[in-house]
Amino acid sequence: MDKIRKSEYYRLSGEDRKFIKGQKYTLLSHRENLSTDGRKGLKTLLAANKTLNTAYVLKEQFGSAMGLSVRGLGQKVL
Repeated sequence: MDKIRKSEYYRLSGEDRKFIKGQKYTLLSHRENLSTDGRKGLKTLLAANKTLNTAYVLKEQFGSAMGLSVRGLGQKVL
């Protein structure tokens, strides 16, 4: 996910980069773990960049398919 974020940042220029700048941890986090502001920022970012949107959706689906969630992971490990 981070490699895609970086490649999109370097591919874009000017005003288009502002959506990606500072969003690393927002993209790496699961949506349910984000604050209200984090969710708003994620929504704006994903609406502005189709490539990141696709990558984020796949990341979330993969985590769901593997049964991984932040809450569930701790319970499975224990």
